[in-house]
Formats: sequence, structure tokens, C-alpha cells
Amino acid sequence: MELPFTGFHKEKDNPVERLFWGRSPVHFATSLCHFRKATRIQRLLHQLKYKGNTPVGEVLGIELGRQIRDSPHFGRIDAIAPVPLHPKKERVRGYNQSLFIANGIASVLETRVEPQLITRVHNNATQTRRNRFERYRNVETVFQVKEPELYYGKHILLVDDVITTGSTLEACCNSLAQSEKDQARVSIATLAVA
Repeated sequence: MELPFTGFHKEKDNPVERLFWGRSPVHFATSLCHFRKATRIQRLLHQLKYKGNTPVGEVLGIELGRQIRDSPHFGRIDAIAPVPLHPKKERVRGYNQSLFIANGIASVLETRVEPQLITRVHNNATQTRRNRFERYRNVETVFQVKEPELYYGKHILLVDDVITTGSTLEACCNSLAQSEKDQARVSIATLAVA
């Protein structure tokens, strides 16, 4: 009850969706909460991302899944793709927090999670202190889709923990957009929007 829910799952052309206008072909986008410093959502995300508290990701993913299920804008989701970490970074952290969020969503939507659909082929520097342009340049070529033909015409849900400028998700979307004719339809869901 104390989380700053956005309600964006009910709004077409919401602020998260508008982040991608003119940048990537996104069907629909939403975030569960507004990210605010020194709040419960920041503490929960910190626990998920840096303290190994992966059940937080699943529980919040379930809530996000309920919003997606009840939204008039998403439609059927064929597969969920968590935004990947580079294998080196994942080994150091021990897990990909987006995978736990995706698992929570999948349990509600009764669809499959495809953690290997998109891979991170370059281990780029952190995005934390970069501006929007620097963030995009930092990630524009780091993602690759394995076997894109398996996803032609499918509705893919990209999942991440927090969206700031949208550069990482934009790069993932663009890696899925192999051709105008056969590309996957892509939607986006995150736990928070900054």
C-alpha cells in the first residue's frame, strides 16, 4: 500500500511509453512504481540488485504481472525476456535480478521466460553516472538476439528493474527489430521508472 504505484498499465501513451517514441518500435510500456530516492521502493530495489534478496524480485514481478494481465493494452505475451547482464557481471553478482522479476510475471501470465533470447555480447561500463546520449552510445551494440527467426511475429515482453533514460531497453528492442516485415512485437515492463 505504501509503494508509489504509477497506474501506467491503464494508460495508452503513458510517460514510459513516450520514452520510446521515435526511438524504438514499442507496442506498449509500463512501470509498476515511481522511483524516488530514500523511499521503500529504492530500498527494495537495492535489496534485489545488490543484497541477493531475489524473492523481492519475484514478489514485485507478481504484482507487475497482475497489472499486465489486467491491462487493456498488452494483449497476449508469447515470451518474456529479462534484460541480460554480461556473463562476467552475472558471475560476480551471482544472478540476474531481471530474471527473478520475469519469473514473477510469468507465474501470473502463464507464459514462458526466455533468459537466453537476448544476450549481452560486450561488457560495457556502468550506466549510473552517464547522461542520456552517453547511455545510448554505451549500449547501442551490446545486445544480440539468438535465433531471431524463432520470434518473428511473436509478442515479446522485455523486463528490467529500473528505467531511467530507456537506453538499455531501446538497445534490446532494436536488437529484436531484425526486419520490418518479420520483427517481433515488443512491449516493456519495469519495476520502477526514474
